[in-house]
Order: sequence, then structure tokens, then C-alpha cells
Amino acid sequence: EIDGNRPKHWMWDQRNTDATLTVDDAVSRSGRHSLKLTSTTPFGAHVYGCLTLVGGVAVEPETTYTLSYYVRGKQGGCGFVGGAARWRVRALFVTSPDRWTRVTSTFTTEADEKSLPILATMERPCEGVWIDDLKLEKAPRALPYVSDGGDAKPAVELSPVQPAPLAYRGSSFVPAWAPSRYPPDQMV
Repeated sequence: EIDGNRPKHWMWDQRNTDATLTVDDAVSRSGRHSLKLTSTTPFGAHVYGCLTLVGGVAVEPETTYTLSYYVRGKQGGCGFVGGAARWRVRALFVTSPDRWTRVTSTFTTEADEKSLPILATMERPCEGVWIDDLKLEKAPRALPYVSDGGDAKPAVELSPVQPAPLAYRGSSFVPAWAPSRYPPDQMV
């Protein structure tokens, strides 16, 4: 549901950037709208535009959740969808100009987490990325997305199993494939 220039119950904060948020009626993966984010502001510490779900989402402590969304655009890595305490959940924009790409992040809530902030940020210059079909579910992986207004027949979605987080120098990270280093059309 749209409320003026943003989704209902969400707040846009341009902060210290020229980042923009637009509800786009011409481009969508499902439904009638998607969100387009743009920016020409250079990357810097604490420099970002931010779309935030007001009040966050109620969650259960020490429970595994998966955040997923679809993205498309010419430039990846210019922002992320995520949240949680200390913004530790970050599903980076990985884009393709010709098709929607599903991005997922699986995580476990902390012992004291009962509410989870959800946000989308624009952190680097980008002509535009579109995001659609954001979903948070209590599951160890993303389940097929079925639109509320759709015919309940999800598309076939194949993806590799998400690797477990690795500990390194007192913090943890999830190993990720680097398409810039290992282009998909050049790998066997």
C-alpha cells in the first residue's frame, strides 16, 4: 500500500545525501509498484539515504529468519536491504539490468532481540536500483515468493545453499561469491 511518495508505514530519510526514493508504477516484479533508489553522493562514513520500516517487526529471540527481496538495476553494491541490531544483517544490492535477482540473508536473532528494524540504504552513487517483494520469514532459507494478489503459483526458484557464517578475528561473516572476480559467464 502506498502513502504519498513511499510505502505505508515506512519512512524515507535523505539524510546527508542527494539520494532519492521513488514509487515506480512503470517497473515492478509483481503487483503494481516497485521502489527506485538513486544517488550521486560519493561514498563516505555515515553517508547514506535510508528507508526504514516504522517500528520494525516483532521477532522471537534466538530464532533463524531469512530476509529476501528482488532487485534490478545497472549497478550493484550501492546499498543494501537489512537491519537488526547494529545493522548486522546486510543483503547487498546485486543487480542485473535485464532481470530481477533475488537476494537473501539468513540470520539468527540475538537472545534479547524481540523487535527487528528493517531498512534499505543507498550508500554510493547509483543511477538507479529497483527493489520489490521484500519478505522476512521464520525459516533457514528463502521460500518461494507468492504475491498476495497473484494466482498462488510461485515461479521455480533455484539457488545454492547459503553457507554457514565463519568466525574470523572476533567477528563472523558469511562467505559470498564475488561476481566481479568470478564472472558467471566465464566459470564452469
